[in-house]
Amino acid sequence: MSAAFHRGEPGSAPQPADDLPAQPAAGSSDAPAVGSQMLDQILELALGGSPQAGFVEPDDVTALRKVARQLAGKSFGLEPVVVELIHAVLQLQFDKAGIPSATVHAMARQIATTLYDDPSARARLEALWAGLSAR
Repeated sequence: MSAAFHRGEPGSAPQPADDLPAQPAAGSSDAPAVGSQMLDQILELALGGSPQAGFVEPDDVTALRKVARQLAGKSFGLEPVVVELIHAVLQLQFDKAGIPSATVHAMARQIATTLYDDPSARARLEALWAGLSAR
């Protein structure tokens, strides 16, 4: 069975997951997502701010600055900028777990695409890139 199904109403036939609503059910959409808080803190650190406990380590910022040096002169875009920024942060975490770099890079590409497709996250990433590139 290759397609995902959801049950729907009792007594009705299962429907393909493609028919699921595009928007999640109403919830606490007012609270910022953890990823959003992390992205905000990375931006703050990249601009010279001080770290807050729990989200970003100084090594993360160092890795991001290294990417900025390697990609100096590249304009902001999904490839290679956003993918490489996300990869740099993930690589630090997943190297410790022994996950192969190719796997981490594939995950980074998926995460980067998701962030790039969100206008708010894209604006934050663009601001991050501008801050990193200015150094």
